[in-house]
Amino acid sequence: TAPPAGEGLLKMKDLCDATGLPRQAIHFYIQQGLLPPGRKTGRNMAFYGEEHVARLRLIKKLQHERFLPLKAIRALLDDQESQFS
Repeated sequence: TAPPAGEGLLKMKDLCDATGLPRQAIHFYIQQGLLPPGRKTGRNMAFYGEEHVARLRLIKKLQHERFLPLKAIRALLDDQESQFS
């Protein structure tokens, strides 16, 4: 199935290309609650938006530039989300 027109949604392969992260890492971040799951369109198919790309780039930046562990990154992201909700 194709993504809804005009929404700029990405398949997993495109998300990997856009972020430079392997599929396994992205799935791990979803499992750990660092990244919201994609919009499911089938049993093993989902689409991801620009917010996923931005979040993954932020996680990568915090890991590589600030050397933060995932636990600290999750706390930062949770704080950030609670400020906006």
